[in-house]
Amino acid sequence: MRRLEDAVFGPCRNRDDDDLMEKHVKASFEPESYVHADVIYLYLRHLRRTMSAGEAFIFSLENSYSYIKLEGEFSRNELRASLAEDLKYRENSYILFVVHKKEHYSLVVLCLPEEDESSSAFVLHMDSFSYHESETIFQTIEWLFKQLWTSFKGENSKIPNVIKRIVPQQNNGHDCAFFVLHMIDLFVKQAPPKFMMEHIEMFSERWFKPEVASARREEIQQLVEEELKRIATEPLSKRQRKRKPKTASNESSRQPSAEFVPLSTPRSAEDALNDHSGVELAQSQPSAEVETEPSAQVKTESTPPLVQK
Repeated sequence: MRRLEDAVFGPCRNRDDDDLMEKHVKASFEPESYVHADVIYLYLRHLRRTMSAGEAFIFSLENSYSYIKLEGEFSRNELRASLAEDLKYRENSYILFVVHKKEHYSLVVLCLPEEDESSSAFVLHMDSFSYHESETIFQTIEWLFKQLWTSFKGENSKIPNVIKRIVPQQNNGHDCAFFVLHMIDLFVKQAPPKFMMEHIEMFSERWFKPEVASARREEIQQLVEEELKRIATEPLSKRQRKRKPKTASNESSRQPSAEFVPLSTPRSAEDALNDHSGVELAQSQPSAEVETEPSAQVKTESTPPLVQK
C-alpha cells in the first residue's frame, strides 16, 4: 500500500511506488478512462527535463500535488514558511499550476511582472470544461500570489486582477487532462518573456482546435511511459529535489526552481488516504486559523476569435 505521506507529496519516493505508478498510468489510457494525477506528474517531469535553460528560467511547472498542498491539506503556517524560503530562489515570469478537483483538471497561471514594471501581473484560470469554480481556486492561489507580488511591490500594494479565460472546450467528460497538458505545451511555446495586457488576447476559444488536444492521447501516453522507464533507472537519492543552501550570492539573485520542496506530514490521515485514482485527493478548505485576505474580483473575459493557423 502506498504510504500516507507519498499519497500527498506525490509519487516516486520509493521503489514500491514505481509499480503503483505503472498501474495508474496503464489504467489512465484505457478508453474513456479518468487520467490519474501520476500522468500529469510524469508529463510535467518530461517537460522540465526537455526545456531549454531559458524556458526553465521563465516557466515553473507545478503538478496537481503542488496545488493540493496549497488547498489546506497541511498546516498553512508551516506551508507559508516553506514556500517563502523556496520563493527566495525563484525568478520565474510564470508559475503554472495544474488544479485537480472533483475528478477534473484545469490550469491556473500566475503571470509575474519584473521589478521594472514594464510587464503586467495577472492570475489566469483556464478550464476546458468550465467546471471548476474560479472564485474558490483563486481563494487558494491568492495568498501565494500575494507573497510573490509583495516581495518587491511592498505590503500595501494592490493585488492585480484575476481573470478567467474562455478557452477551447472538450466535447466529452474524460479529456480534461490532455487539454491541460496541451495548454501547458502551447503556453510554454507561445507566452512572451514579459506578459503585457495585450497578450491576454492569445487565450480564447480559438486558441487551438479541440480535436488537436484530444488527439494527443497516444503521444502523451508514449512520453509518459518513457518517463516512467527513466524514473525506474534513477537512484532513489535523485527522486527528491533539495532546497539550495542560503548564501550571500543567491540571497540577492534568486534561481529558478521546478518543484516545491516536500513539507511535513498532513494534519489528518483520513483526508489523505485516498489513492487519488479517479477521485480528488483533497478538497479541504484553508484552515480557520489562517488570516485570509479579501478575494480579488474574478473577471471572465472573452476576446474576438483569433485566426487559427
